[in-house]
Amino acid sequence: MAQQDDVIVYGNWKRPTSPGILGLGLIGTGILFAHLLLSVAFAMMNLIYAILWFIIGGLTIYVIVRKDKHNMSILYRFLIKFNYSRMKSAKRGIYRSGPLSHINEGHFRLPGIAANTTLMSYYDPQGREIGVLCHGNTHISLVMASEPEGSALVDQDQINSQVGRYGNFLNSLNNEPGLSSVSITVETEPENGLKLVEEIQGHLATHAPAFALETAEEIGNTYSAGSSATKVYTAFTYSFRDLNAKDQGISEVLLEIISRMPPMCSALEASGAGVPAPMSSAQIYKTIRTAFDPASRDLFDSANTNHAAPVVDWKNVGPTIAVNEWNKYVHDSGVSVSYIMSQAPRGVVTDSVLSRLMQPHPQLQRKRITFVYKPVSYEQSATMVEADVTNAAFTANSQKRASARQTIAVQKAAQAASEEARGASLIKFGMLATITLDSSDDITKADAVLNNLSANAHIVLRKATGTQDSAFVAGLPLGLSLDTFYSPFDSIKEML
Repeated sequence: MAQQDDVIVYGNWKRPTSPGILGLGLIGTGILFAHLLLSVAFAMMNLIYAILWFIIGGLTIYVIVRKDKHNMSILYRFLIKFNYSRMKSAKRGIYRSGPLSHINEGHFRLPGIAANTTLMSYYDPQGREIGVLCHGNTHISLVMASEPEGSALVDQDQINSQVGRYGNFLNSLNNEPGLSSVSITVETEPENGLKLVEEIQGHLATHAPAFALETAEEIGNTYSAGSSATKVYTAFTYSFRDLNAKDQGISEVLLEIISRMPPMCSALEASGAGVPAPMSSAQIYKTIRTAFDPASRDLFDSANTNHAAPVVDWKNVGPTIAVNEWNKYVHDSGVSVSYIMSQAPRGVVTDSVLSRLMQPHPQLQRKRITFVYKPVSYEQSATMVEADVTNAAFTANSQKRASARQTIAVQKAAQAASEEARGASLIKFGMLATITLDSSDDITKADAVLNNLSANAHIVLRKATGTQDSAFVAGLPLGLSLDTFYSPFDSIKEML
């Protein structure tokens, strides 16, 4: 955070890199030197073999070093298309559930990376029912829901204070024992008006004049037209291993986690995120079910208006059918397109940089923006920032004249190391965006709108081509620990 001409700006985030030359990582640099040594060896034996080897090796280096604006090499893009083609050939891109499927007992389970997720209810000492998500036997998540107040009619000093408190909230994540990751999902969708009708009906007096009753009814039927609802879901995911869950029961673990929630929720409330409250099992069920089947939202809201509690059956929360296509995900009554942040803002930004991206948009029926934060331990933080300083200096010194970006990268790495030494936390973060539409015909227009909003936010979004199903589920407020789904190639890719 810095102050320029009485305007507070924020920045100094960077993508993890590997040391190397000519835009290559550590492994890529090793391949380059090995290629040059073998070229010399072949030249000493046979010049024709040396020329052929030099051409083959040169093409190999080219497909590794040639990258697009999303930092994806030709090789990586080819592997994505190859894996998608294999999936389509094996007909693994279509998910069917229910009595006519191959799923055990004919349930409608969650697909893909969320298939191992279960939902249980827990009652805290105050008697509140809290929904708890278990991801196999490795992680457990609690989800908080809130409705943000917005920044309208809020003084700039108050906004600066809220941003600072949000920074304090992120900085405190490293001090939370057993915390694996935190995801914050901002969801906007059209308001159907049933909540307003319920609120009005709950305050009507039976002896009120007929004119007053008619006016109240008209307000409930017309005032919500064209409005949108904005909700924030915060999922705290804990690791069973770090919590020593084997030495104590699940009830003791949950009691310990819930006892630590009030300070975290207070910090979120102070940042302007509204008043976070633990979600019940029914609320979590509704949120996930309506994400896969947007048309069912009116049924849930009508049941809530009539004070009829829906049956919570987590085994049937998934879609009836879902198709993973190259650039979209078709599921029940919706069609979704998911994006991944490939580049954060390069320079400094102000507090309002994400405002247009987060706000409801008339051409984006349903929009979900998810930020994923993974705290880094203090031991790893010191090692990482020092490695960043070394890598940035190596890259800058590997050329006769360092470029302006390389010079700035060295300065940023040194600043990060200095701030970490003073006690600042290091956090890995990412962002996913999902838009859900009623028809595939609106995808082109919605895609252009979202790209315009992301450009205004100085963020580069990459469409999750070939992996739309996983990106869609990853953006839901399930608290999935995404690093557990990484393949070995993902770590190698950064070093090529």
